[in-house]
Amino acid sequence: MKATLFIASLLLMVFVGQNVFAQTEGEKPHIYRIETSDRNIFTGQIVSETDRDIVLRTENLGDITIQKTSIKRKTLMEERDGSLQSFNIHGNRYFVLSNSLGIPKGTGYYQNSWVFFNQAHYGITNNIALGAGLVPLFLFAGTATPIWIIPSVNIPVSRDNFSLGANALIAAIAGGNNEGTAGFITFTGTLGNRNHNLSLGLGYGFIKDNWARSPLVSISGMIRTGQRHYLLTEHYFVSGVEEFNLLSFLGGRFDFRGLALDYGLIIPMFQGMNTIVALPWLGVAVPFGNR
Repeated sequence: MKATLFIASLLLMVFVGQNVFAQTEGEKPHIYRIETSDRNIFTGQIVSETDRDIVLRTENLGDITIQKTSIKRKTLMEERDGSLQSFNIHGNRYFVLSNSLGIPKGTGYYQNSWVFFNQAHYGITNNIALGAGLVPLFLFAGTATPIWIIPSVNIPVSRDNFSLGANALIAAIAGGNNEGTAGFITFTGTLGNRNHNLSLGLGYGFIKDNWARSPLVSISGMIRTGQRHYLLTEHYFVSGVEEFNLLSFLGGRFDFRGLALDYGLIIPMFQGMNTIVALPWLGVAVPFGNR
């Protein structure tokens, strides 16, 4: 019963927050860099859009209309160190979980890790996102399939410096005899921006109405090392117990104009293990929406 009430409260916060945050979204309009097939480049804010064309408000030319058939590339930009840089849409996530930087309204990405792990996330507003995923075991003789949703809320406390977030991973088994839900409720604080950040998270797992006695603590970070490359680290350990249990992800990310390739190693260090084990990790993420 407690788990049900907690999840209902988080979902209510998401939908109420959608209206509250929407009032302030206009304060910081998105800037796009549009390249056309005739090699022209325009930078500005999209003020209107139809199925056929886009009206872009530029600083030097005013409002211009660009036909969508002539657009070769459209890139979301961000101001960094006094200049415009390509927006890092994947800056809100590490290997597995997310930080509290959020996903811009109207943008999203599909993520796949080791073929079977599939999920997608979409920004409902600049501060609220919704994700969903599955492991398609139904492809193998109708085996029961894990499915989950991930509602999330992020609150920018200090622009480009500190933000807070909360999300819930709510999972179930489709096509099986198991009843009820399981998952995690996580609260995260993130220091930094979408290119360089450090996150501290505190989460509690539950199965039906039974909560874990000890929290899962996470420490994660991201450093941009070049135009297309990032270093990533992600660590999880259980506190409140005598045994030392740690799960670490170490690796990096290549960004190919929005399409991201994650690579790294999973290193479990659990009580009773006498040898060091390193398992490979490989994943891709494809952006979609207004980017």
